[in-house]
Amino acid sequence: MTQGNEKDDAYLRIQQSQVIRTSIQGISQLLNTGLDSYSLELCMKLLEAGIHPQALADVVNEINREIGKNEVINY
Repeated sequence: MTQGNEKDDAYLRIQQSQVIRTSIQGISQLLNTGLDSYSLELCMKLLEAGIHPQALADVVNEINREIGKNEVINY
């Protein structure tokens, strides 16, 4: 593979990744996950690193429950 083709392939991978991430952000919003773009990006990186999806979902749900409890207490 030539240097030019490698750069083209890298650019295409980045563009595809951005399209996929934008699509995932849209799905997240439709499902009312409550995850901002930073949190969603972090979750995607954890999944890409091999974290089990159900374990990650359980942790995110627990964090959201704890945040909800703290918001009720602070009012």
